[in-house]
Amino acid sequence: LPSLSRARALSRSLSLSRARSFSVQRLERCTNGTGYLRDHTMEQLEQLDASAYFSREAAGERIPRLTDVLQLARSLGLGINVEVKHLTEREIDVPTAHEKEMEEELAHAVCDAIEHCGMAPSEVVFSSYSRPAIAVLFRRLPDHSRAFLVEDIPADWEDFMAEFQCGALNFWCEAPGNSQAVIEQCARKASIYCYTVN
Repeated sequence: LPSLSRARALSRSLSLSRARSFSVQRLERCTNGTGYLRDHTMEQLEQLDASAYFSREAAGERIPRLTDVLQLARSLGLGINVEVKHLTEREIDVPTAHEKEMEEELAHAVCDAIEHCGMAPSEVVFSSYSRPAIAVLFRRLPDHSRAFLVEDIPADWEDFMAEFQCGALNFWCEAPGNSQAVIEQCARKASIYCYTVN
């Protein structure tokens, strides 16, 4: 949280472990832990160092709970983009029945945290590759904005966005299927944003 308190804008991604705020699915990428975040209990996650990976001076910082991040964003007057992670190996994979259930469970946990903190629609925007998660977010918090994340822009993007009232389509700028013509066609019909421009 100390590093977040210096932020001008916040973007947090969530992987499944009861709404623990974490931007990646594998622990070794940003902590002293190993394995998938979803395979650990809250008690195990609370023991991990989530900052020594980045800086020795920051050692000892723990993975914050989503409610902590939401409360900090509010105290700083910042809006926050909460990315609800997919549980498939790749973003474009269709989830198995078990993965779908877990993605829905995560979306419900996120909604619970948003409601617990009383976050207004103006304070939070959701984004996700997970269609099941977007469906839950739409049903539970219809007044909060949602963005549909994709790599290649799918053929059914417009129908999906209309059904779940997504306010934006966020796509990977380097995906092979995202030709200039496809992007221009999408831009005529929706707000679009590309990511990973670097």
